[in-house]
Amino acid sequence: MKYWTLGSIPNFLLASPVLAISLLGLYRYTRSRTTLPAVVTPLVVLHGVMTFLLIFQSHTQIALRVVSTDPVFWWLLIDIAFKDVGGLTRIGRAWIWWTVIWGAISIVLWAGHYPPA
Repeated sequence: MKYWTLGSIPNFLLASPVLAISLLGLYRYTRSRTTLPAVVTPLVVLHGVMTFLLIFQSHTQIALRVVSTDPVFWWLLIDIAFKDVGGLTRIGRAWIWWTVIWGAISIVLWAGHYPPA
């Protein structure tokens, strides 16, 4: 909890899309299990535990790397980002924009060996 300071707000803002999608997806899954098969429930529970550990016990840069590589995250994102009849939701369009912008910024940061890449 020492990481929760005003100086860490930019890092939390960088990781907020990944963490918000994760938390929203977990919430939606617990409210309605019809979107994913019940067989994946243990994986969703594990993803939830991992997400909360990342929020309260890890650096946000780790959240950007770990949550976004978890298949459950992508299953939950698909459930949130697409309408039943096709097309993207507002959250889906925002996710695409964030991915494009963050991807471009990450390329520059990785090339210069700067955080949070």
